[in-house]
Amino acid sequence: MCLFLYDISGVEVGQHFYWKIGGFQIHAQVLITSWVVITILLGSAIFLKALLRNIQKKGLATILEIFGPEN
Repeated sequence: MCLFLYDISGVEVGQHFYWKIGGFQIHAQVLITSWVVITILLGSAIFLKALLRNIQKKGLATILEIFGPEN
């Protein structure tokens, strides 16, 4: 892991960071940037889903409290 971070830290402006995987040369900066963006989007989607589920449960509990079968 430290070697990986050292490789990234050596990239300067105007240079590109490549990985060699199975005889292919892959532009690693594109992959890293894509992974970061996807992680941020998925993380925010999971957070919003949990937040909306919590709001829905509280709203349903409030409605049942006001208009429940006892009333």
